[in-house]
Amino acid sequence: MKAEKRDEWAALGRRIRKEREQRGLTQRALADAADLSDRYISNLEGGQRSPSPKALQAIAGALQIQPGDLFKDVPSTYKPFDADLSRLASILRDASGEDRETVIDFARSFVLRKRRTTASRKR
Repeated sequence: MKAEKRDEWAALGRRIRKEREQRGLTQRALADAADLSDRYISNLEGGQRSPSPKALQAIAGALQIQPGDLFKDVPSTYKPFDADLSRLASILRDASGEDRETVIDFARSFVLRKRRTTASRKR
């Protein structure tokens, strides 16, 4: 992992720890609430692991904050993306599991189609 990415994940880990501690939660309590392992939470907080979007959403939900709030004070090349992720999470939060999968499948198909179209134009 590049140094920049390690710094980003370490900053994100510190943010998760800060939010957790402000709520008086242990790593195990956060892990249980987010349906993750306490080792996973420990690795995230230590900056040793990069979280999946699904894990970030689960952690944010367990902390009762928006997923984008986890990126406050986190230096990141993904900052412009954070607001979009937060908006999507808000929309999907109340959707059924089937509806969430439909939206995810649509987004994946849309992006892949755009990539293929762009690639064919370059030829």
